[in-house]
Amino acid sequence: MTTEYYREIIGNYLHQSQSLQLHWQDLFLPEIHRLTANLTNGSQIHALGSHLTDIFFLARALGVRNHGGVSTAGYIWENLVLVYLNMALSGTNGIALKLNSNLCPSTFRMATSVWHGNTKTNKETDLAVAIFPTNMRFPAPGPNYIHDLDTEVQRRINDIEYGIIQCKTNWNENAQIAMLWDMIYQFRGNNFRNLHGAGVTIGEGQVSVNNFRGNCITYSFVTAPTQNTRFSPNSLPVQRVRNLSGGNYWGRPTAAGVARSLSEIFVSNFSYAFQGATVDQSINNAIGNNHLNWVRNI
Repeated sequence: MTTEYYREIIGNYLHQSQSLQLHWQDLFLPEIHRLTANLTNGSQIHALGSHLTDIFFLARALGVRNHGGVSTAGYIWENLVLVYLNMALSGTNGIALKLNSNLCPSTFRMATSVWHGNTKTNKETDLAVAIFPTNMRFPAPGPNYIHDLDTEVQRRINDIEYGIIQCKTNWNENAQIAMLWDMIYQFRGNNFRNLHGAGVTIGEGQVSVNNFRGNCITYSFVTAPTQNTRFSPNSLPVQRVRNLSGGNYWGRPTAAGVARSLSEIFVSNFSYAFQGATVDQSINNAIGNNHLNWVRNI
């Protein structure tokens, strides 16, 4: 087995997402087809990262806020990012998932849990990307797939690369939250599990972020953004996320000194998934092997 069965499970989850389904068939999928020659062009699929904000705004222009307020817009953006990441990772051993869903192996949540005393504090994390080793023993399909996968994740966590991605529709001074989480996760030293004696610990049971491949994780910030603010390299929100370990991105073309296109996150953080191929080559291979059919079935 490979990650593709797991990706299909996530695709089925997205098919049941009320927020995404509000506009998937009538707006999002047709626009994705238009921009990618009906999902047949790897380069254009990769480049969707620079158009994701425009795709998101198709729904916003129709008054998406009337469907449950700002939170619905946030869920839609998060799910669009999840779809895009998995499109680009199709055919690889990388997978994008939601940390707060029951489709996420519990070991991932345990390793990245942050505690203040006896209280678990991390509520901000939205998405994550896991890159499994090429010889990962994926379980057979069935009702216990996620449980069985978690058992294998526990066994192979030292060989798994991992990155957390915080998604926000807006970009304001609250971006400092991402900066603070990254500071916690990147802490190194003898007091790793007890930050400066402040009672802050990372991890649960026998796992922490130190157990992943490279003894670390990356932390990224991805925004639309929705406001009309003209961002510059000196804008406070930009300064807040400038030095994140995983970088800051948006669903637009790269703006030097401000934010990079989401399409660049694969080379920056997840190149291990592509095993020496370019992202475009990898996606074209996935197309040839019919690994993108799950997108049409959302």
